[in-house]
Amino acid sequence: MHNYLRATIKVYTNYTKSHADCIHGRTIPIRTQTRVMHSEKQRPQSYTAVAVLLFMFIIQLSPAALAEGWQETLESNFDIAETFDELQDWKGVVIRGVDYDKSHMPLKLDGSQSMWDMYDYWSLAASTTNWIADHGTDKVWRGAGKSLMLDLSQNITSVRKGPSRFGLYFGSNERGVANAYALSGTKDSGYRDFYYFYFAKFPTNHFPRDGNGQFIYFGYYKFNTYDCGFLNISTPFNAAARDEYGPSHILNTWKTGSSYNYDMIFTYGYRVNSVEDDSSLLYEAYPCTGNGALSGIKRFIDNNEWFALEVHQTVGTPGNSDAVTEVWLYDSTGTVRKVLTKTDGWVIEGGQDYSYNKFFFGGNQDFVSEAGLDTSYVIDDFIMDDQPIGPTYFALLNNQPLPLVIGSSLPNAVLNSIYSSTITVQGGTAPYSMSITSGRLPEDLILNGTSGNITGIPRESGSFPFTMEVIDSTAPANTASRQFNLLVTDNSNQTTPSPPSRLQVK
Repeated sequence: MHNYLRATIKVYTNYTKSHADCIHGRTIPIRTQTRVMHSEKQRPQSYTAVAVLLFMFIIQLSPAALAEGWQETLESNFDIAETFDELQDWKGVVIRGVDYDKSHMPLKLDGSQSMWDMYDYWSLAASTTNWIADHGTDKVWRGAGKSLMLDLSQNITSVRKGPSRFGLYFGSNERGVANAYALSGTKDSGYRDFYYFYFAKFPTNHFPRDGNGQFIYFGYYKFNTYDCGFLNISTPFNAAARDEYGPSHILNTWKTGSSYNYDMIFTYGYRVNSVEDDSSLLYEAYPCTGNGALSGIKRFIDNNEWFALEVHQTVGTPGNSDAVTEVWLYDSTGTVRKVLTKTDGWVIEGGQDYSYNKFFFGGNQDFVSEAGLDTSYVIDDFIMDDQPIGPTYFALLNNQPLPLVIGSSLPNAVLNSIYSSTITVQGGTAPYSMSITSGRLPEDLILNGTSGNITGIPRESGSFPFTMEVIDSTAPANTASRQFNLLVTDNSNQTTPSPPSRLQVK
């Protein structure tokens, strides 16, 4: 390029099909529109055109360019997204402890604060490598960009490759509204019905095995935790609750043993009250084994393959065991297997009302020995939303039409008070036709089958479950359905009205 041609070139996000993923052979969205702003005087257009074309060619072939833009793609389609690609290389500064200091957290490439709020590191020896970085093509999903490395070693003298926990607060000052960049909020802020999704990859020698390659029994391995009722990243509303877990929380863990054919078992652990000890922490185990493409977690570990976890969780109603939990596993092509459906989830303490507003990866494990193990693993492409994530994510990744998706949960209604809310629909082809196929709305509430508006004045209190079906205008038509539970409360004996609910709207 000629020395006198000095230009500032910015590349903006759009979708094309011109770049192949260097590992998986798939196309991904990439920035393509170009604007050139010249300094000093304007140079001949022929030189400018050649320079711009050359620059675009170089940019489009580089791994950094493949990663750049994917963050914006996810942010434009989901509430909360983190690819780690647009964060500065980073590792923590605290040794042997938990760090909630925002000034110690990762920064974006432009120097602004990221959404991350905490980590812990329990070794006496300082880490010598960055935890967020380009860890190599085999440790970065999509083969380019950056990922987060965690390390769940329990050896307090070992030099660890990452934190054992890493998380964020996503509360706000409004009930049922999530904000990943808020530093504080109310106990009932955050999500009351949400999904989260992320990719993970384990080394083949991450879990203990016997001489035949079978997993050796271990009782738990904490994969991630999501918590309710926090006022900020470290303060639950109930002072008696633990700062990492809060008044109620759910742990997703793995375990193994002879009862499970030495494959990995997904374990769902939940606390039903805010006592300080673990006496109220209950666990249920769900096999991940089975036939077909997703034959169990062991397959991904044996082959050093990426897989994705998606979890759907609702809060449920206070005093009732009606919280919903659903869990899916995906392989790198988007093939999915459902692991768990639970509709009788944990009970919120009587008189309390709070939402999910804290999440962290990792935790600890109870391996008998760590000899010969690599206790680190990597995380990539973390997403939270009020609608299903996996189908939309893989459609974006493969440059395919977005699926028909129904969102989100409905705010509560109050007996004999005006109610208005809208069931949102994304993907497919508008206009849509909506109908209730099972269950019903409370008396005097009406669904508009075109707009999704539910309006009226409810004349009966209680819980009203129903199933909504949506049909789009594609030929042939796409169909989607989703279960809802509308709660109508009777506040006739209350002197102070309940705080308003708010539906998350895209």
